[in-house]
Amino acid sequence: MLFRSLPSAMLDVMFMPCLFLLSGVFDTLCTQQLVYQGASNMRSMFSIFAYYFSQAIVGFSCIEFGDAGKKKPVLPDIEEAHSLVKDEDSRRASEEYELDIDKAMKQYEKKLRLLYVVSALLDIMGYVIRTIGMVYCGSGLFQVAFSSVAIFSAVYSRIFLKTNVSAIQWLGIAIVTSGLIVSPLSSNSQGKSPVTGILLTLLGAQFYSISYIVNEAITRIPGNKGTKEICKQVGVINTMICCVVILIDTIPNRAKLIYEPIARTHTNLSSVFVATFVYVISHIIHSYALYSVQGALGAIWTGLLQCIRACVVFFTSGYLYCASDPNQCITWSKIVATILVTCGIAIFTYGKRQNTAESAETSDECRVCSQFS
Repeated sequence: MLFRSLPSAMLDVMFMPCLFLLSGVFDTLCTQQLVYQGASNMRSMFSIFAYYFSQAIVGFSCIEFGDAGKKKPVLPDIEEAHSLVKDEDSRRASEEYELDIDKAMKQYEKKLRLLYVVSALLDIMGYVIRTIGMVYCGSGLFQVAFSSVAIFSAVYSRIFLKTNVSAIQWLGIAIVTSGLIVSPLSSNSQGKSPVTGILLTLLGAQFYSISYIVNEAITRIPGNKGTKEICKQVGVINTMICCVVILIDTIPNRAKLIYEPIARTHTNLSSVFVATFVYVISHIIHSYALYSVQGALGAIWTGLLQCIRACVVFFTSGYLYCASDPNQCITWSKIVATILVTCGIAIFTYGKRQNTAESAETSDECRVCSQFS
């Protein structure tokens, strides 16, 4: 009865972040399984190909994203302009207006194609760089560094999209980030070079943050088809890049990149293919949730949800892998981090609602002023 009384839009806002978090955690576990099976080498292309191939599948599917019913920016309707024409001079002006509209739409389509490529390249560069960073610094320090995606998303959203970020929201972001900084303090890094790993992970986080901003900018351009089209374009472009790498690098060096690492883990190629297939299914769900969240809630919320995902991964990994990896064990610092992250999200949400209320109040005042002007 409670859920029936809630508007569908509210249910989407509640459901999508939860689906994003659950699928994101399972996504990480699938990636770890590939690592344990000796398929973690980026040049073997198992994880990265599955990552983007699943996005392409979602883009071509009949699944509706969270922003499917959201009003998209459009140019003035040409037919409506014609209906207002009363004389020949106005008709001539209307035809010139139609040409201007057609020219503008072609420019927007060209801009959209360019931004799709930019988003895809940013995404794949962020994926590769952050994964290499994790290899160097270990999972604990990696999560600390990658939590900066929330800060970068907020900063870049303010710079490029002129999104209003209040002092209360900045406080929430700072608390969330501090919570993730506290979480691995009692862990011992097993990485090869922590400083190099942290720098690479910070660089990867910046690429992801900018890709979130580019995706949000795409949704503001007239003629865009929403976040599902972004998912499809990014998936197709990067799948094609992966196929090229597989043909020119992975297949010629398959013994070194695939067979030998798998043999060292005492598993077989069929098990790796099964794990890859499961990862594809997992990431199909996660891609759907990710782009729906980006379309419905924006870049800053996406960055913050990534932070919460990192916190959940800490506890899930601790439960599953503590016996074999001491760095995965749950510690008091991680418990404190969870409390900080929860408080930070609550503060950020309060600041977001306050901004929305003030914007609505300002809009109402402007509407009243326009009536009396």
